[in-house]
Amino acid sequence: MASLEAELDPAVFVRAHRAAIVNLDAVQELTTRDDSCLRLVDGTRVPVSRARRRQVETAIGARG
Repeated sequence: MASLEAELDPAVFVRAHRAAIVNLDAVQELTTRDDSCLRLVDGTRVPVSRARRRQVETAIGARG
């Protein structure tokens, strides 16, 4: 997964969890109630690890 992550554009993709890399264009919202997760435009929920939460928040914020 790390080698795939290294090949992808960090302005477009973010690693949300050890087993999930997400296209930022597909993100509808970041929920932070109990556990953090990304809700995608198709309704899919992707968990966000505690270790990667700040990186995900930064990537979403940079997209505007």
